[in-house]
Amino acid sequence: MPRYGRYLRLEKNIAASDTGGILKRWRYGRALVTDRKRTTEAGNFRSGVIDELIAIGRAADVTLSRREIQRRVQCAKAYPTETLLRHAVAQYETWRDLADANFPPVELPEGVDPGEPYDPHAAGRKPPKPPTQDALTTADGKRVPAFDPPVRFGGDEHGPRSTIEDLYAACKESEGYTERMAANDAKRRGYVDDLADAAGGDLTKTWYEAEVLRRGLDVLGLSGLDSLDEIMGEFFRLWDSGQVPEPDESDGEPDDE
Repeated sequence: MPRYGRYLRLEKNIAASDTGGILKRWRYGRALVTDRKRTTEAGNFRSGVIDELIAIGRAADVTLSRREIQRRVQCAKAYPTETLLRHAVAQYETWRDLADANFPPVELPEGVDPGEPYDPHAAGRKPPKPPTQDALTTADGKRVPAFDPPVRFGGDEHGPRSTIEDLYAACKESEGYTERMAANDAKRRGYVDDLADAAGGDLTKTWYEAEVLRRGLDVLGLSGLDSLDEIMGEFFRLWDSGQVPEPDESDGEPDDE
């Protein structure tokens, strides 16, 4: 299994991790996504690859499932750069948490450069020729020196010899990302609409003030979220000290005398 040595080393590193191994699993996924011998340009597995990776897991004394391998690749495709991954990880403590959230898209703060997609195979690799320098041969044997299509795919990772199937896969992936972002935008706008409604249309209210109104804390006589935290903290302090009376479990009927 020498040609899979990289994945055996990665699997051993993941098995030795005691913090959830999100970064290491992501690197494993990126190694596969950028490995053209084992995945297509769209990131789909070639025949027999997953079974071989499962066998590698056994060599590292790890029970590796097909779903786990697919999740690693899904993570690698969702976050092509380490900067994007680290912003996603900031919201999730473990690999399971991130996977259960289905690797949601992240939005970087304004001015933050996501960087170049991570490719562990890139060292020593010759840079690809730009599309305009890649010639094609027509059916009658003529050379067409300039291949300059009107659109680009996936950061120019697709070239003139990509299959139409791969191009469709790239379209589908991009459309799925756009759909997820649109759903996220709609959810966010809906929340802001709720804030505006709670504030009675007063758009000069702060987010904090509107959230207090949205939650109905003003009806309870609370001035803010901090007040609620203080009241609940005091309640549990009294409860722990035994100063909160036990609830009356009687049926409410008057005693017969």
